[in-house]
Amino acid sequence: MLYFGGLTPIGVRIRAQMDKLGLNAQFDGTSGIVNDDFIKALGPLAEGVLAFREGAPAEKLPGGKKFLEDYNKQGYTNPTEAYGPFAYAAADILMDAIEKVGPDRKKIIGELAKVKDRDTIVGKVTFDEHGQNTVPVITKYVVQDGKWVLWEDSEYASGKRKLRGK
Repeated sequence: MLYFGGLTPIGVRIRAQMDKLGLNAQFDGTSGIVNDDFIKALGPLAEGVLAFREGAPAEKLPGGKKFLEDYNKQGYTNPTEAYGPFAYAAADILMDAIEKVGPDRKKIIGELAKVKDRDTIVGKVTFDEHGQNTVPVITKYVVQDGKWVLWEDSEYASGKRKLRGK
């Protein structure tokens, strides 16, 4: 297996080079490659690529369906990206903190440190001592037939198809 922890442009180059070098290993990446551009750039070479993303697909988040409906009503030409709902939730929490304590950076940071089990569109949000959201969900994806598919919904998970190097 070759694990890649970066973004689409370099991931595309590495996966393509694996093919040119005859490296028959599974390509596994992070959320930085889970987008349509990765698949478009690689074409058939993207088939069977794995990636892991923190959180769940937008439609499976507590407020995800409404988020997607509202996003689509705006008429944007690009689809939502992986962390769109998380960015929305973060902006909402941040704006609430600013409204409460004013535009003072230290007070805002202090207010954000108090966030515990806050209901948001992505679920309950709690920030740890480093300011990181403690969302425990990790979702596994695989490219199947030119699309990112949830692992558990894929033919790879059912054993109908095999990953590279297996």
